[in-house]
Order: sequence, then C-alpha cells, then structure tokens
Amino acid sequence: MKSLSTLDYAIIVTLSIGLYVSKISSKSSFEFFLSGMSMPWWQVFLVRTPLTW
Repeated sequence: MKSLSTLDYAIIVTLSIGLYVSKISSKSSFEFFLSGMSMPWWQVFLVRTPLTW
C-alpha cells in the first residue's frame, strides 16, 4: 500500500480549512452565496463588468 504524498496532505488540509471556515462564517446558503445582500453597488459593478466584455 502506497502512502500519501506531501501534495495529498496539502490538499486534505486545504479542503479541511475551507470546510471549517465555511461552516463558521455562514449561517445559511443565502448568507454564503449572496453575502446577505450587503455588498455595495460599486463592488457589484466591479465584479460584474469584466464578465460583459
């Protein structure tokens, strides 16, 4: 049986940290995907504008 490489461990740690942070930072999927509707209009514009080019 082969052991896990360093890259495998790095991926496992990164995914674990991401899951942990997503659990503690958002109360619902609405909060996660829409940021609780709290983004200012100019920030939405800056994110959306490059997608239209």
